[in-house]
Amino acid sequence: MSNRARVTVLTLMLTGCSVEGEDSVDAYDERTDEIVDNLMMAGYPPEEIEVREDGTVLVGGDAEVSLEASREMLGSQDDGITDFRQYRTFNLVAPWVSVICVDGSAFAGTLSTGLDNAIANFNDLDLSFTMVRTTGSNAGCSAEIVGSVVGGSGGSAGFPSGGLPYGSIQIGSGMANYGVAVTTHVITHELGHCVGFRHTDYFDRSISCGTGGNEGGGGYGAVHVPGTPTGAVFNGSLMNSCYNGGSMGVFSIDDFTAVNELYANGSRLRGIHRSYNPASHEHFYTTNVHEAQCCGFALESSNSFYLEEDGGSGRTPFYRCFKANGKHFYTQSPTCEGSTVEGTLGFIRTGPGVAGTTALYRLYSGAFGDHLYTTSAPERDYALSVGYTYEGVAGYVWAP
Repeated sequence: MSNRARVTVLTLMLTGCSVEGEDSVDAYDERTDEIVDNLMMAGYPPEEIEVREDGTVLVGGDAEVSLEASREMLGSQDDGITDFRQYRTFNLVAPWVSVICVDGSAFAGTLSTGLDNAIANFNDLDLSFTMVRTTGSNAGCSAEIVGSVVGGSGGSAGFPSGGLPYGSIQIGSGMANYGVAVTTHVITHELGHCVGFRHTDYFDRSISCGTGGNEGGGGYGAVHVPGTPTGAVFNGSLMNSCYNGGSMGVFSIDDFTAVNELYANGSRLRGIHRSYNPASHEHFYTTNVHEAQCCGFALESSNSFYLEEDGGSGRTPFYRCFKANGKHFYTQSPTCEGSTVEGTLGFIRTGPGVAGTTALYRLYSGAFGDHLYTTSAPERDYALSVGYTYEGVAGYVWAP
């Protein structure tokens, strides 16, 4: 994201590094010039390439490109491989990278909470790597990302190179003014760049920023991730170019699909958001965080539990149903137990026994006509104490 705010553009103010010695200056200029040349040959429009005073080169407003990464885009790595050209939207983190340490020692307060939440966004999925927050030590790390705090708002990062995630993220101190959800959004976005994601709306940054054009594709990338839309919508992805006050800091269903497509270690998961309408007393469950906040509903918990993307042994569709009383419930029944079938939320486990899964309890309130689903035994018991009826286990899901 440029993680620049929509409509009001907030620019990060960075201090250039001084370089002593004529030889260092010459080497620095040559390196920067080569990066720029490589980007242009890869198809990036000149207006989307920014060279800062310290010689770092950014594309799309917030993604720093190293010399090695720029060479990978053209297949000119030093290892002699000449038949490789980067036609993807991103470089990827290699399968042998199992633990990515994120040094968050510079973060405090809202930024610290946002970092914890951002790491959890990735770790809640069963990916080929785990992110671990550290305070400087890199023992046991396959790779390290160092977080730093700079002036202004927004953030910046870079793309993977040589199979390793980009090694740093910079987050503006002003993000604290936006609150935890937006801060989580920005930090998750920058970590997304580090592991290889490009802006979802790279082709028309005005979708999320209000203004701006095409960041360019060319050899650098515009490869569609299978299973995701070819377009983009406002607030439709954590990886949109710009954030705004309504950014929630959680993966959309399309983000889940993209992350799982590239890095799923086992089952591909999708998050189910839970909301509540105090006027109708209805609990509502959806994969769309914005639908969860529509029409009188307020978000109670993002990613309340996870369903699987695909069917298979021990899995069955979990249907979203619409009742005659105008409310919803969810079931394994393909006929929605006689109600209207609206579609499927995903696939639910039919029995216990898979490590990491837990029971999803189903309860019903006759007074409100409301179905409640929870993985929490204490919440189940509380609901029983206030008049809900226990209807059994709806299936087995993945819980945060």
